[in-house]
Amino acid sequence: MYLDEMTPDFPGLAIIGSHTAWPGVNELVAIAWKHPDIHCNCSAWMPRLLPKLHPQLLIFMQFWAGQ
Repeated sequence: MYLDEMTPDFPGLAIIGSHTAWPGVNELVAIAWKHPDIHCNCSAWMPRLLPKLHPQLLIFMQFWAGQ
């Protein structure tokens, strides 16, 4: 994913990975853990489907919701 490569070039720029970056959900989550300016948008999926289809995204969201 190019987000990991370009993020250091634009410090402070908020970048949103839309539609959970399907099919690269795992990559988006990994990059969002690494770079605080990258955000995940899960609007493409119904909430009830997230635990089954994207458990790693749900864990990421639960972690940040508790902060």
